[in-house]
Amino acid sequence: MDLKDELLKSIWYAFTALDLEQSGKVSKSQLKVLSYNLYTVLNIPHDPKILEDHFRDDNNGPVSSHGYMPYLNKYILDKVQEGHFVKENFHELCWTLTAKKNYKPSGSQGLISETSAFKLWCLFNFLSEDKYPLVMVCEEGYMWKKGNVRRNWNERWFVLKPSKFDYYLNEDLKEKKGEIHLDMDSTVEMLPDKEGKRCLFCVKTVNRTYELSASDMKRRQEWMDSIMAAIWTLAENKSSMHKVQKERRREQRRQAAARLLEKKAQEDALAELQAEREAQLAQLEQLRQAQEEAEHLWRTKELHWMTQHEELQQKLRMELQKARTDKLQMQLVMEQKEQEAGAQRHRIRELETMQQGLERALRAEIEAHTNEQTVRSAQARLLQEEEEKLKELMMLRREQQDLSRQEERQQQQQLTNKAQALQQAMERLRESRQRNKQDLAMAEQTRRRASQHVKHWSVQLNRLMQPIVPGAAQNQPKSDIQSHRGGGAFIPKEFAVRRTEQHKMVLNPDCEERPGSDSEDYENMAEYIKNVSLTGANVIP
Repeated sequence: MDLKDELLKSIWYAFTALDLEQSGKVSKSQLKVLSYNLYTVLNIPHDPKILEDHFRDDNNGPVSSHGYMPYLNKYILDKVQEGHFVKENFHELCWTLTAKKNYKPSGSQGLISETSAFKLWCLFNFLSEDKYPLVMVCEEGYMWKKGNVRRNWNERWFVLKPSKFDYYLNEDLKEKKGEIHLDMDSTVEMLPDKEGKRCLFCVKTVNRTYELSASDMKRRQEWMDSIMAAIWTLAENKSSMHKVQKERRREQRRQAAARLLEKKAQEDALAELQAEREAQLAQLEQLRQAQEEAEHLWRTKELHWMTQHEELQQKLRMELQKARTDKLQMQLVMEQKEQEAGAQRHRIRELETMQQGLERALRAEIEAHTNEQTVRSAQARLLQEEEEKLKELMMLRREQQDLSRQEERQQQQQLTNKAQALQQAMERLRESRQRNKQDLAMAEQTRRRASQHVKHWSVQLNRLMQPIVPGAAQNQPKSDIQSHRGGGAFIPKEFAVRRTEQHKMVLNPDCEERPGSDSEDYENMAEYIKNVSLTGANVIP
């Protein structure tokens, strides 16, 4: 056992003995005397100032055990050291105060002497549990027992001991009627009610079964638990049954304290719930009043809103009528615009078709012009070859004239052969030039057809380049060229002239139009070559 707990049991009895009025409080002067004596017997240094400061307050009344306990723990029990004081002197001090109230011997001597009472009191404090007030619990009391021979029920006083269960005629313990021996094989069982007896149970031993009846169900359970604890103590070879009972009762008290705390917690929770409920009721009352005020305000605003709503509806009906009229007018305008847009889309599609045709015609004209340039280049090349052949012929003629008479006959034949070869080459060139001329004529004809096709598409394009614009754009001058991309920069005549000039530049970018024709030059050159050939032929022998 802890030294502090052991000392506290005796001090509690001394404090209780000073409470003569049984009010749970003791006067401050008596507590000062008790504290001073405790300082002395426990061999603790005494500080009167701390004692005076602890008991100094505005209230001159007595002090309860709760008020005295902090001082007792802090300044007395916490300073106690084992072996520094005599325990008998401490217990005698506490017993001196306790005996005045609790020990009252009858007659001159009484049942036991004062010294024996003091020793019994010390033993009782040592065996008692850590709970105040301290009480003595004895497993004894009246129960009904069923006889073994006559089978009748008799009331007996039972006393439970560690290894047996004695029963007497009454509580003075003078006439013992028998005993029930307990061992590790003994058992305790609960029985149903019968023969007018309630709360029955039996104790089975090796030799006999004893039927007993308690005063109530609680008492029956206590007896059964005590007997089973005694049997268990015997089975486990325990030296004392009281310690087991002590632990059992301590557990019961702990459970009772836990239930009490739980009940108190539930009561506190209920109180909190009640306070919360009252607060909620007050809040609901405030909310109800606020709701009534809000409803009144809402009805006022609702009436005002209804008036405004009717005015707004009237205004909206007028605006809706106006909107319908505007919608009809807008639909008519949109239909007219849609028709104009359809015509414009149709005109745009025609313009795109014309543009594609014009592009194809331009490409054809460019191709024809390219072919014509190719033919002209070939013809110029042939003319250059003819000029070179003519120059060779003239050089041969001059050489023929310069030859001497001796070599005239030998080289005359060679010159004649060369002249004939040149004549044949001239014939071939003349045929090639004739074919070139025919190809040139065909190319010129193709170019003229392409030019006519371009002019046709240009006329169609100029016809379609009339403006189609809605509204105020219809009042613009018709001489301006309009397209789907906007107004043009030229009038139709300027557009046609610039179009023709651009077309010519595309067809012939590197050369200009030659005045006259080259056919006369070609014919004169051919006639000259023919005459030269004939002259050469006459010279041949």
